[in-house]
Amino acid sequence: MIKVKKYLILLLGVFFASGLFAAPISSAAQNKIDEFMKLRMDITACSTQQEALAKVESFEKQFAGQKASFNQEENLIIDNFILLEKYNCLSKMGTSSKTLREMMKTQKETLEAYFKKSPRKQANKWLVCTYGDVLSCFMAFSVGDVLSCGLTVKDCYDSVIKDDPTFSYGLTNAAQWYYWAPGINGGSKKKAGQYFERAVSVARNDAEKYFAEIFYSQYLFENKQADQCAVHLNKAGALCPASKTVQEVKAQNTAGKSMFAASKEKSSFKDN
Repeated sequence: MIKVKKYLILLLGVFFASGLFAAPISSAAQNKIDEFMKLRMDITACSTQQEALAKVESFEKQFAGQKASFNQEENLIIDNFILLEKYNCLSKMGTSSKTLREMMKTQKETLEAYFKKSPRKQANKWLVCTYGDVLSCFMAFSVGDVLSCGLTVKDCYDSVIKDDPTFSYGLTNAAQWYYWAPGINGGSKKKAGQYFERAVSVARNDAEKYFAEIFYSQYLFENKQADQCAVHLNKAGALCPASKTVQEVKAQNTAGKSMFAASKEKSSFKDN
């Protein structure tokens, strides 16, 4: 009996360590996430960011009437996705850094209040990962915010990948953290490349594969593998033939610059 109890205790420890008790989401919520992921891909074909933003806001308005069908955690996940995409559109439209930071600060505080009642370690991978995304956007304008939030972002991404090594969205975002972070703080270009590559191979649908292919292509470009870069960028283009993003990245590559390098040139930190 003692041996059986010890075995059960060890087994429960494995379950908790692997995150198998993380809150599941309903199939309806997963379908809604997948629907929004497809929207994220489709709006890259929009002629203007105003048009893209209008499509995101249309989805938001539709979802507002459906919130009662989902639990609090599922609503937070979809809210995160909507806000992140609005942030992306607005940033490209030249919205002030103060406005963008405040958008993410409000959502950051909403999520942190939720985690005080429902620990992050027990949350679903989509909520944890998009919380990391919110923090990443929030800290984009201040070195001080990077210092206070950077390792929390890493922990979010590391934990979801540990729980689910086949989580393509999480792998793509974790790869970006490892790509950008200095080696002294745990960054690793090699690990980033492994994650980018794996994100492509485990993508569940066209939208996940589209984004994974673009990011992996640019990692290959940075590593002087232009031919392979073109292969993967073309695969992304085939998934969304009218994608302005793919066209823009191809133009950057033709000019000898990766998407990462172009992004770095545009970024700047401003103490708030």
